[in-house]
Amino acid sequence: MQDFDVSSRDTIIRGPHFLEASAGTGKTYTIENVVLRLLIEDEAALQVEQIAVVTFTRAATSELRQRIRERIEEAKTALENALQGHETKDLVDYLSVFLEKGSEKLQIAKRRLEQALFVFDQAQIFTIHGFCLNMLREHAIEIEFGLKIRSPEDCSQQNQYLHIIKNYLRTELKESLCSVSQLERLLVFYKRDVERLCRAILPFALQRSPIQCYDSYELLFSRFQKKQEEIREQHSLDRDKLIEDFLLLSESYNGIRDRSGKVKEEILEQVEKTSGFLTEQVFQKNAFDYFIQVGFVFRDLLTEDKKKKRAKELKKENLHYPMLWERFIALAAIVDEGRDVSKVLANLAHGSQQLLQNYVLQEDFYTPEDLLYWMDYALQNPKFRALVQARFEAAIIDEFQDTDPLQWRIFEQLFLEKNKTLYLVGDPKQAIYAFRQADVYTYLKAARSIGTENAYSLRTNYRSQDRLVEALNTFLNWNHSALFDLPRENLTLELQEAKPSGKTAPHDFSDKKGSIHCVLAQDKSRKGGQVWPSAKTEEDCFFPFIASELLKLTESSEINFSDCAILVRDRYQAERLQDYLQRIQIPTVSRKTNTLLDSEIFVPFKDLLFAILHPRDQAAFHRLLGSLFLSYHSHDLQDLIENDDYALALYCLFSLRKALYEGGFMHFLDEFLKSIWPGKEETVGEQLLRRKRGRQFYLDLLHLSEILAEFQNQTACMPDALLRYVERMETQAQDEKFRLRQEGDLDAVQIMTTHMSKGLQFDVVFTLGLCSRSRQKESLIPCYGKEGAPKYEAHLDSSAEWGEWAKELDAEKLRQLYVGFTRARQRLYVMIVEDQNQSLDLNLGEASPIELFLEKISSHSDTKKLLSEIQKTADFTWELVKDYTHPPAYSNKKSKMRWKEPREAIISGENLFVESFSSLSRSVTHSPLVAPHSWNSIYKNRFTLPAGAETGQILHGLWEFLIPQLHKIECDETAIYSICKRYFQGKANEEWWEIFAELCFHSLHTPIENGAEVFCLSDIDWRFSYKEMEFLYLNEENQYLKGFIDLVFMYRDQYFIVDWKSNYLGPDTSFYSQESIHQVVLDHEYTLQAQIYTEALRRYLFAIDSRDFNEIFGGVHFIFMRGCHQGKVKQGIYSSFPNRISRA
Repeated sequence: MQDFDVSSRDTIIRGPHFLEASAGTGKTYTIENVVLRLLIEDEAALQVEQIAVVTFTRAATSELRQRIRERIEEAKTALENALQGHETKDLVDYLSVFLEKGSEKLQIAKRRLEQALFVFDQAQIFTIHGFCLNMLREHAIEIEFGLKIRSPEDCSQQNQYLHIIKNYLRTELKESLCSVSQLERLLVFYKRDVERLCRAILPFALQRSPIQCYDSYELLFSRFQKKQEEIREQHSLDRDKLIEDFLLLSESYNGIRDRSGKVKEEILEQVEKTSGFLTEQVFQKNAFDYFIQVGFVFRDLLTEDKKKKRAKELKKENLHYPMLWERFIALAAIVDEGRDVSKVLANLAHGSQQLLQNYVLQEDFYTPEDLLYWMDYALQNPKFRALVQARFEAAIIDEFQDTDPLQWRIFEQLFLEKNKTLYLVGDPKQAIYAFRQADVYTYLKAARSIGTENAYSLRTNYRSQDRLVEALNTFLNWNHSALFDLPRENLTLELQEAKPSGKTAPHDFSDKKGSIHCVLAQDKSRKGGQVWPSAKTEEDCFFPFIASELLKLTESSEINFSDCAILVRDRYQAERLQDYLQRIQIPTVSRKTNTLLDSEIFVPFKDLLFAILHPRDQAAFHRLLGSLFLSYHSHDLQDLIENDDYALALYCLFSLRKALYEGGFMHFLDEFLKSIWPGKEETVGEQLLRRKRGRQFYLDLLHLSEILAEFQNQTACMPDALLRYVERMETQAQDEKFRLRQEGDLDAVQIMTTHMSKGLQFDVVFTLGLCSRSRQKESLIPCYGKEGAPKYEAHLDSSAEWGEWAKELDAEKLRQLYVGFTRARQRLYVMIVEDQNQSLDLNLGEASPIELFLEKISSHSDTKKLLSEIQKTADFTWELVKDYTHPPAYSNKKSKMRWKEPREAIISGENLFVESFSSLSRSVTHSPLVAPHSWNSIYKNRFTLPAGAETGQILHGLWEFLIPQLHKIECDETAIYSICKRYFQGKANEEWWEIFAELCFHSLHTPIENGAEVFCLSDIDWRFSYKEMEFLYLNEENQYLKGFIDLVFMYRDQYFIVDWKSNYLGPDTSFYSQESIHQVVLDHEYTLQAQIYTEALRRYLFAIDSRDFNEIFGGVHFIFMRGCHQGKVKQGIYSSFPNRISRA
């Protein structure tokens, strides 16, 4: 695999590239520079919109967009400095080429970067689902794709899917498929939480991969009944004889009789019931339900593993039914099928999947997975595939190790067949998202398609200091072990040693520990099913060690708490660790994907609002008193009543209600936190902060309050609307603004899972979670056939299929270990637990990542000996910890200070306000005509179309949808009407679609005068247009002006501004003459709007177009859409050419 240096002029950028980027090797830097080089190199340099950049998370998309833009700006500045003769010694090699070729080439490159910045908002940087959605929407007409499709980031989709699954369980689930007993067992498995069960079903239901169906309850009962009848008829079963036989057999088995030799009462009861059911003339469903609840006792208690070692051989002639007991095995097998919660779950998931797919077809409502399937289906249409291929000349796919077969098939069809520039960037050693259906084997398949001649790698580690890089190389490659197995293909990933960069300064820690420091604890407390390491090992060894190390490192001023991360197994371990560190007063931040709805503050806050809005609801008031905010217990409430303080508490409630209604939400919140309630000595805010995890509660409360305050400011709503908004939040949980915030400015230790740490880096990392064992609980596992596509099936952990899946899980654990090890910049702490109870064998898939790793690299079982051997060859140390001393509480001596009352802040200068055209204008209406306002009008035409803001909003939304498609069609009446009809499908005012289509068509075909030339909007090249251009600038009167320009377009090297107007001037076109429109322009001060927009455009163009503004400006054109008419010059159009405003 060849090394890839994006900075070198000799590196070929065009063509297919398979780029393996190991951890810390500058992957993002490489991507941003590849984009930059594609924009400026060669005569056929690309436009920014011709490059598709695809990654797999919204966060990564935002970061890439920002990094690429910053890189373009930096390069533009560097080229400008070169043109001005400034020193350019730090210019990267590929940019130096332009300097060597002279000023003309520099000017061309600079101009290309300026153009890229001008249209950077059109940069095609998406998640994979966003990319597919954008292409399907953009070419919806060609492929007849439904337009009700939502963004995959739509926050309400997840809850919509869950609602469909709940509907299935409530209305579609029949007892013939799943009995009450089966459902009860399944709910017990999910802690009797229906929501939890639905969330377990959801990922399987969303998949297009088939789910194996198993025998329904009705079919299982029928099979059991038939088999029972055969046995009863052949053996003439008698209840008492069956019981006698069981009692005889039970003497040879453990666990049935108590110490006195009597059969345990509960077992005897089961035996009597089972015997009774089996001997009935007609076997009933209640009997089968009983077996599903408790099992089949005649098999379960008489298994070979429960047989006594010295049991006497029972003579068959002593039994009434000597041949019967072996036949019971077949009955027990049927019961086992009915009791298998995995198979019940599979049937429910299959039914939910079918219902969800039917919903998709009926409602044009698509899941993220559907987007991929629709995209793949649409690509079978040669016209659509050609349109998308023509749109892009290059594609860069980031985090490619997290792809799946369907995603790769999409990219392969689009970019590999035409031999375009294609970058597949990833690292198979970091493929840790199998639970999201990521498939590392697809990565390998793509590598073979690209070819070894196009395979490159990034190997220089710029993240970690050199000694740590070298120590990791030694540790990971000890005994030249093959770490990263790929069981399904019987292959192993090659682990190339990382090269130290020599650019990351090492930190010389005073404790003399190595860059890798292993912490070994010994545990012999393991029992089946117990958490490993045990809570005792965590509390007595690892937690105090981690706390002590953190205190040593920070107290010596070597690092800050925020430079340290602790990687944990799951949120439960995170909570235990966080509680321990907080007892020692070490500040922590737990990185979670949770939302505000998961915060313990959310329900009490909702109760607070409800009680304030319904002060006479006693139950609501009592809920508030007992909430997390006020914490009155039942005896406290009794004391309030007995001491006549209840009335005072009600007075507090009504005072807060008054504050909410008169002062607004934030005033109310301030009063609430400052209030002292009867029987309390502290304010509500002080009580909240004193609680365990009080700081987090307080931060969550502020976060929630900011959202509500913003909502009230934007909508000027009444207080009752705040409660409705909070209730709606429960259906929008996935919205980014509801995600719990991380305290970026807090000096606190970061606690997170290994999955969450991916892409992050810290000076010091403790890999606590990597020594935790995990008993895999997958109830449905993917089974791969010859075609390579998975099918989800239910398998016991003793089956061969589960064994193959467990091997894949173990392989991924080692990749998780690699991710955890490579997060550190300066020092890595590796936690190891030595199991002293060697007699207990681990089940397949149960071992911890570090246990699997040590097994790979060691030829013996002595962990201490292995660590000592490694210590001799690398910057590596280790220690054995036993009953580590708990450190004293942390005291931040560095931050001690005496508090002083702040001085009054005096801010010099005048206040600056943000204004817009709407706030500055003072419109006056002279027309005596009454505008139409009814959407129910029988006569529908452009002049009966209701006037007002709603019509304007509909028209703006329609233009936003229409404009991106205009460059692909002939702007004739048929095409425009077809697009508009599709846009209005399913919308509230769908019956008016033809009127809106008529307005758009005539607006596009009404001639506009530009000096001696006349043209229509239908004549322009819509690729050089910009809709909804946002601006904000400071004018000469020290006012900030903000707004959106409806449309800016370029025609014959001039820039034009268009503003859509839906004003009602009269009942026919005669009211839209130039004289009438001119009066409206004066009445509404649209001339001021033209001046503001013109100055905004002038300032914008100043950065990218050096020509004189007067020469390139084509004016502001107000399109009064009701008055426009095809072919009539300036009919309904008012053109304004404001005097040039002096440069601010």
